Amino acid sequence: MFITQTASIMDELLSYKDFYHSKLYQKLEHLLYVPISKDGPQSEWMFLPCIEVDLSNPKYSDLADQLEHDYYDICKQLNDMLQRSSNAMLHTANGRFIQIRTKDSKPYKPIYSEIYHRIISDKNRAFYFKKEFMKYIVRLNLIE
Repeated sequence: MFITQTASIMDELLSYKDFYHSKLYQKLEHLLYVPISKDGPQSEWMFLPCIEVDLSNPKYSDLADQLEHDYYDICKQLNDMLQRSSNAMLHTANGRFIQIRTKDSKPYKPIYSEIYHRIISDKNRAFYFKKEFMKYIVRLNLIE
């Protein structure tokens, strides 16, 4: 599930901008997750009960901690990829609940880094939630 594109904030990620002041946190801090059941033929698909996720709610403190950990781990992975060689490019970077991977269509839009003074990706990239995030949110809200 798409969260936000990264081209405009890539150098912020590469410089480990504070998670709680990042564009990513602004997107995550309060969201509404609306799961869809796609079991069976399309005529039987349906919306499941929506889940409000407010990271300031103590119920979500473990989730907030994990997302912060994922964010900094992904920042580190991006730098590690780029420091391998002077022409190294970005690839998918994974955390437990989020990842950065390509999100672009032709004509592709490369990402230039002021920090590395070069193109670091031949395509635009974006943050996505992984399936583990959706499973965690649903499981956490079934326990109530």
